[in-house]
Amino acid sequence: MPDRSDNSRDPDRRPRDYNYGADDVRWSEMWWEYARQYPPRIPRDYYPRRGNYVGLGPKGYQRSDERIHEEVSDRLTTHPDVDASDIEVRVANGVVTLAGTVEDRHQKRIAEFIAEDVVGVDDVNNELKVRRGFWASLSGEHAVRQEPVPDVGAPSTTGSRINTARGAARRDEEAR
Repeated sequence: MPDRSDNSRDPDRRPRDYNYGADDVRWSEMWWEYARQYPPRIPRDYYPRRGNYVGLGPKGYQRSDERIHEEVSDRLTTHPDVDASDIEVRVANGVVTLAGTVEDRHQKRIAEFIAEDVVGVDDVNNELKVRRGFWASLSGEHAVRQEPVPDVGAPSTTGSRINTARGAARRDEEAR
């Protein structure tokens, strides 16, 4: 009678692979060795050469504060993740100050990154306050609740019919 420990079908009794995937590494090393021996044939002028002088302007050039203010404001306005309606931008000697309120910390960080990315900005003072966040929920500070904009879709779509019915039911419930 065979011993139970000789059963190769038992998953607990199979020989274990203590190699931890080293076979994959060997195949990968073989591939890289092949790639080193036979590099792709790309002409030298395929990738245009770029210099290391990006951002170096003429001597004494400093971008005006008005141009920096305009570009920061434009970028904040056009960024899809930032509501810039309550953000005030001030610029003095290349230092941008962001003041006002935003909805969450994500918008606060993105606004700072946008201002940092503008050419001519030396520093950013982020004085933005977050309306909703962890600390605001603990202290009881909440923004004034804004009414959501109703979804208006094509009348022939099922989703818009459902949204219209939900909106009508909500209005009826509020009227009672």
